Amino acid sequence: MGIEREVKRFIYSATRFLIPRFPFWEAISTAMLLGEWGGRNRSHGIPDVVIYGHIGFSIVVGSLMSFDERKKRDASIFAAIQMFIVALASVVLWNGSGDLVRLKIFCRNLAMTATYLQLSSGFTDSRSSNRGYARLGHILIGVCLIAEAYLLYEWSAEKSKLFYILPSSLNNVRDPLVFMFCVFLAISALCFITASNLQVGSKLALVLWLLVVLINLDYRYWSGYMELWAHFRILASDICFAFVLAHNYAIRD
Repeated sequence: MGIEREVKRFIYSATRFLIPRFPFWEAISTAMLLGEWGGRNRSHGIPDVVIYGHIGFSIVVGSLMSFDERKKRDASIFAAIQMFIVALASVVLWNGSGDLVRLKIFCRNLAMTATYLQLSSGFTDSRSSNRGYARLGHILIGVCLIAEAYLLYEWSAEKSKLFYILPSSLNNVRDPLVFMFCVFLAISALCFITASNLQVGSKLALVLWLLVVLINLDYRYWSGYMELWAHFRILASDICFAFVLAHNYAIRD
């Protein structure tokens, strides 16, 4: 019981430390990604005022999250709106990178939208005023899990990396394992979307998502598919999303 209590305390503390500071990472990683695009002579077509506005807004929101709980929750709503706009913009910005790369980047920005909605609800759906944000956050979590299941099923790059981290003794059953992985992701997604068996869904999604984090750790592998800072942004989102899933499980365990 003592170890379990300490693990939960770590999850609570880490989640509430990482997520409010993610807007600062958003500001820094946006500047670095656009700098990387400039170094590769890639045009993004974003007006400078929009770039500076996005970076400045991220810094302001991150600063507001450093205050009391009320300001943190209010700022989280604005951060969720911001990341949803970023998710929509990513569909256009990565237009020449292939549909699956765009889906992966869109999915991670949507995951951060869900993360901020969870933070704005206080990670609970017990209060009527927070129920709407929590419910919407759960639905978006489910959408992200389904998107990842689709990526693993359709994209050979995701499959190959998953095969690499699995024991070699499982080589003969790799395809059935990928299929089961996708099925379990879909099952956990349905738990969130329908708001039923959230404890089971959170636990299952957490275990599967940790494998996804391992898949995305190798930046050399993914450098052939996307920019370095695009990959760093994905990895940071994956880690925050994993903590949100862990928090959802811990509060219901």
